[in-house]
Amino acid sequence: MSTMHDYHKQEKIALKRVYYTGSDTIKGGYALCYDRDNITAKNPSNSALLAVSESYARHNYVEKPAAGNLHNFAGLVSLDGEEKVGPCYVDIVQPQEGVVVHAFTDQSCVMGETYLSIQAADYEIGSSGEGPVIGLALRTVDRSGTNGIVPMRFLPLGPVSEGAGANVAGTAAAVPSGTINVASGAIWQDCPYDAIARKSVPGHVFFHDFLGSLELAAAQALTIFAGDGLSGLTDGTGGSIIQTSEVDEPYGVVRLETTTIDEDIMICQGNGVGGNWIISSTTKLWWECRLKIDNITADKMNIYCGFSEEALVANAALMAVGGALTDKDHIGWIKPEAAATWNATYNTESGGGVTVAGSALGTSVADTYLTIGFKSDGTTMTWYIDGVAVDTVLVAAANVPDGQELTWYAQLMSGHGDLAILSIDWIKIAQAL
Repeated sequence: MSTMHDYHKQEKIALKRVYYTGSDTIKGGYALCYDRDNITAKNPSNSALLAVSESYARHNYVEKPAAGNLHNFAGLVSLDGEEKVGPCYVDIVQPQEGVVVHAFTDQSCVMGETYLSIQAADYEIGSSGEGPVIGLALRTVDRSGTNGIVPMRFLPLGPVSEGAGANVAGTAAAVPSGTINVASGAIWQDCPYDAIARKSVPGHVFFHDFLGSLELAAAQALTIFAGDGLSGLTDGTGGSIIQTSEVDEPYGVVRLETTTIDEDIMICQGNGVGGNWIISSTTKLWWECRLKIDNITADKMNIYCGFSEEALVANAALMAVGGALTDKDHIGWIKPEAAATWNATYNTESGGGVTVAGSALGTSVADTYLTIGFKSDGTTMTWYIDGVAVDTVLVAAANVPDGQELTWYAQLMSGHGDLAILSIDWIKIAQAL
C-alpha cells in the first residue's frame, strides 16, 4: 500500500521513531537533528552519562536544527499522523539518496532546479547556502509567502557516522587549536561544500593541503605553479624563497621565508590575473586558513592573509614596505610587525582609506598554528580565529569591497634582517552563487 511518502519505483523509505526533546508544535516535513550531547539519562552504575561516548540518547533524541548541530541531521518528520506538541515521539524519514519525501519549506521552488538545505534555528527547509544541502525540489510552487510542503528528492549527504545524516555538512562541529588540526565547525557547518564541489549547488570551491612540491627561488616575478591552482613571487635576495621540500612537518606545509629587511614573498590562489570570489548581497562566501609564524618578536615581519583584487602579484603591490596595505580592494587579516596580534581589515580602492574592523582580535604564539577566516552570508561578514567568532561587519557597510572580483593572497613583508617564516598548512574556500 502506498503512503504519502513513498513513490512508484523508488527505494523503500527508512522510517525511525525518535524522541523530540523540545516544546514546539511539530509538523510533517519539519527537519530535525540528533541531540548528540544529550545526557539526561544515567548509566548502569547510576552515574551521569558522558555525552561524548555513553549517551544512548544521542541515537534517538532529536531537536530543532541549531548552529553547531546541522551536521547531525536526522531526517524529516513523516506526514503520517497528526501534529504533535513536544516533548514527544515522532516518526522521521531518514535521509537516503534518491528517495522522494515531502519537505516543509519557506522557499519559492522550481522543479528540478531549487536545492534545499537545513538551516539553523528553523524547522523549515531553506535555500542552498543556508546550510547543508539535503535535496532537490520536485515541484514548482512558491512557499515563500505561506510556508508549506514541497516534494523533494534526497541528495547524497556525504560521510555517515553514528546514525543516518551525521556529518552531512562534510565537517564535524570541531574547534581547531595549535594541536587540533581541523576546519572550524562554526564556519563550515552551514556551507554546502560537498554539494558545491559536485555541482549540485551553483558555486565553486578551492582547497589546498600543500602536499606537493612548491619551490620558488629568490628574485622570481609572477610564477604559476602548474597544476596547483596557485602562483607566487619572491623578492630579490637569496634568502627570499618559497618551499615545501625542506619543511620538517608531518603533513604538507608551504613556507614563505626571507632573511632580508623590507623584502616580501607572496603566494596567491589562481594565476595572479583573474579574480574568482565575490562578496555581495546575493552570494555567500566561506574561507579558512591554518598558518603559523616562527617568531613573534616586535619588528620581525608583517603578514597579510585574505582576499584582494586581482593582478597584485608584484613586489609591494598589496602590502608596501613597512607593512601598510595599499589602496586596493581587500578584505582579510593583517598581523603588523609591531605586534603578535591579528587585525580584521577591509578596503575599497579610492574609498577613503583602509578600515580596521577590529584590532588585536587574536594573538599568535611563536611556532604555533592557528586558523583565521571569515564567512559572508550576504548580509554580515563574520571573522573567526580558531573557530571562534571575533568580529562582524555588514556587507553593505562603507568600504567593504562588495561586488568586486577578488582572489586569495598570503604575503610576508619582512621588518628585520633576521630569518622570518610564514608557514601555511592548508587553505579552504567555498562560494555559493
